[in-house]
Amino acid sequence: MTTVVTASEQRNLADLVGRRVLSGDVSAAVALVGDRHGIRQTACAGRRSATNERAPSPAALFDLASLSKPFAATLALRLASTQALPLSLCLADVWENVARPMARVTLESLLRHRAGLIPWTPL
Repeated sequence: MTTVVTASEQRNLADLVGRRVLSGDVSAAVALVGDRHGIRQTACAGRRSATNERAPSPAALFDLASLSKPFAATLALRLASTQALPLSLCLADVWENVARPMARVTLESLLRHRAGLIPWTPL
């Protein structure tokens, strides 16, 4: 069975994504709608970066650290409050294969953005 996406439905998705960008909620957005047969609709709006005015493609990759950070930080602080995860631990104490330059960085330093990581470094 093939699902037909009408032009009106496609415009609605594009309008929704475009409104989020225009409102300033996000600088770029990609939305895909699909079912078990595959992707049926796509919409992209915004700009790829501060220096690239082109809209992202449906295959764009977004940094999700800002979305996951509150959850990871809340969990870490909760575990620290019960002494289950001391924030003074170094990465080497909890991750045996950590890169040597990061081995002595503490969990607290990571949570406080004081670990010396370079932004947008592919880890």
